[in-house]
Amino acid sequence: MLRTHAIAVATLVTLFAVAAVPGHAQLPTHIPTIAQTERPADDLDPTFGTNGQVISDLTNNTDAADAVLLPDDRILVLGTLFYPEGSTDGEGSDLMLMRFTSDGVPDPTFGENGIATANVAQGDKAQKLIIQPDNKIIAMGQNSVGTVELARFNPDGSLDTTFGNGGSTQTWFNAHLFSSDYIELQPDNNILLIGAISDLDLQTARYGFARYDPDGNLDTNFGNNGLLIPDASNLVQAVTIKADGKILIAGETARFDSRDPDITVTRYNPDGTKDTEFGDDGIITMLANETLQHLLFQENNDLLAAMSIFPDGGSIDNDRDIALTKYRADGSVDPDFRSNETSSIDAGRLEQTVAITVSPTGQIILVGTTSTGNSEFFDNFIVRYAPDGSIEGAITTDLGKEEIPCQVLIQSDGKFVVVGTTQDFAISDAGESDFFLLRYLNSPFNQVYLPLTSR
Repeated sequence: MLRTHAIAVATLVTLFAVAAVPGHAQLPTHIPTIAQTERPADDLDPTFGTNGQVISDLTNNTDAADAVLLPDDRILVLGTLFYPEGSTDGEGSDLMLMRFTSDGVPDPTFGENGIATANVAQGDKAQKLIIQPDNKIIAMGQNSVGTVELARFNPDGSLDTTFGNGGSTQTWFNAHLFSSDYIELQPDNNILLIGAISDLDLQTARYGFARYDPDGNLDTNFGNNGLLIPDASNLVQAVTIKADGKILIAGETARFDSRDPDITVTRYNPDGTKDTEFGDDGIITMLANETLQHLLFQENNDLLAAMSIFPDGGSIDNDRDIALTKYRADGSVDPDFRSNETSSIDAGRLEQTVAITVSPTGQIILVGTTSTGNSEFFDNFIVRYAPDGSIEGAITTDLGKEEIPCQVLIQSDGKFVVVGTTQDFAISDAGESDFFLLRYLNSPFNQVYLPLTSR
C-alpha cells in the first residue's frame, strides 16, 4: 500500500543573533519546527514505472548503496546482491549494477536484462560508484576479508578485464582498517578513495586517502605505498575535487554523539600535501550548536549542512528533527540563506539525512529517513528548499515496508528520483529487500501544504 503524507511547513518570522567568532561560524540556538499532516498521494509521477514507483523484486535480496544519473536520464544503481546460505552461485554476496531507462524500465542493453555483477572477494558489499569520462563505471566496495575493492565495468555492463586483475582490484593496508566512503576522479584520471582509518587496536580513528592509477594499480608514489594518513582526527562527510586538482574535505571533529561539534574544511594539494595557503594552515573551522548529519559542497565551495535538532530535550537516540544551514566558503554563516529565518523539519521521529542535491536552478532537495507514528520501521522523506533556503514543501512516502533511501537524482525535466532499499520484515525476521525508485513531479512542491503547525 502506498501512502504519501505532507509535512506541513510553518515559517516563523523569528530573527536570531548569530555569534561571530574569527574563523568560525555558529548556528542559531532556537529553531521553530514543522509538523506533519496528511495530503493526497499525487506527488509521484504516474508515467514512471508503476504509478511512480519501481521495485526490483529479484529472486535474491538486494541492497542499494548509490546511484548516478547518466547523460540521457537513464539511472544506474549500485548495490549488493545477496545469495542464500549454502548457495553455490556466489561467495555470500556480489557487487551489482542495475540500469534503468529514464522511465524506470530495466535497460535490456545493459548486462543481462539490465543487471551486471562482479564477485571480487567473499562478502562483497557495495558502497559508491563513479562514471569515468569514457563512460566506464567504477564500483567501490568492502568485503568480509577486510580489503577495499574496486571493479570496473564497460558502458554495456561487461567487466573491463583491462582494469586491475581481470577487472577488479582489492587492497589491504597493513596495520590499518581502511573504510572507504568516497571515490573521486582527479583531473589526471587517477582514482582517489577517501575514508575512515582505524588502527587495528581500534583505539584511534582518522581519515585517509588511497590512490590508484587509471588502470587500477595502487599508486606507490602517493603517500606510503598508496595510502596517505593526514594528521587530522575529524570525520569525512563531504569531498570535492576542484578543476585545479585540489581536494576539499569537510567533516565533524567531534564524536557523533556530541552536540557540540566543530566542522572543519581542509584543502589538500593534488599530491595529498596540505595547502597551507588555505584558511589557517590549510583549515577553516566552523562552529555548530547541534550534531552534524550531512554535508554538501556547492560549486562555489559554499557548504550546506544538515543538523540534528533535539526538540523538548530529546536525545540522539529518541527524537530529533532536521535543520539546514549554509556556510560561506570562508566559514561564516550565509546571512541571506532563509532570509535569517530558520526552520526545522519534523517528519516523525529520528529523522536522518542521507542525501542532498542541488538542481541547475539552485533548488535544494534533501532526502532522509524517518520513523512515523508508533512504527519502528523507517520511511523516506523529501524536503525541497528554494535557493534562498525557504522551504517549498516536504512529504513522506510509505510503501508499506521499511524504506531506506541512499540517493536522490534530478532529471533534465526537473523531476527527481529517490533511490534506496525497501525491506519487508513480514516475509522473515531477516526481511526481503529490493531496490526501489520513486519519481516525483516537480510541480507539487510549488505550494505549502496546510494546516500550518509549529511547536
